[in-house]
Amino acid sequence: MFNVKRAEAGLTVVEVILSLAIIGMIVVVFVPIFTMSAKTNEKSKVTLEATYIGQKAMEEIYSLISKSSSYEELKGRLEAKGYDLISDEDKEVVYESKAKKYLTLKLKKEGGDLIRVLVRVYKDETKEQLKAQYESLYILGREGVFGEGQ
Repeated sequence: MFNVKRAEAGLTVVEVILSLAIIGMIVVVFVPIFTMSAKTNEKSKVTLEATYIGQKAMEEIYSLISKSSSYEELKGRLEAKGYDLISDEDKEVVYESKAKKYLTLKLKKEGGDLIRVLVRVYKDETKEQLKAQYESLYILGREGVFGEGQ
């Protein structure tokens, strides 16, 4: 008898369909993970940016407060630094940054030389979504952590 050898090169249709099905299931499992990761990275980026902007603003305000001898002088220094006055009510002043339209700064005179500073950083110009907020109480004209000053 003759021994016929069959050449089996390549894949059958069933093998191709099965491999595509397995790859499809793997993709279905991992695509949501990648999209969720991208969304989380974007949120983290916005939050981190807002944090840096808020910290920088607080440091700048601290510097201006320590160099100002009066509340009126402080308001003048803020306007010179690029903050637009939005409202000026009794003992409470609200500014907005010219450079970053999503930063607002509120000053409230607490009595004597004490000033409460509230910095709010929003996601965008609409100011609908607050991303970071800083609040601190400072003494006018005092430098240093323990009030040693000029």
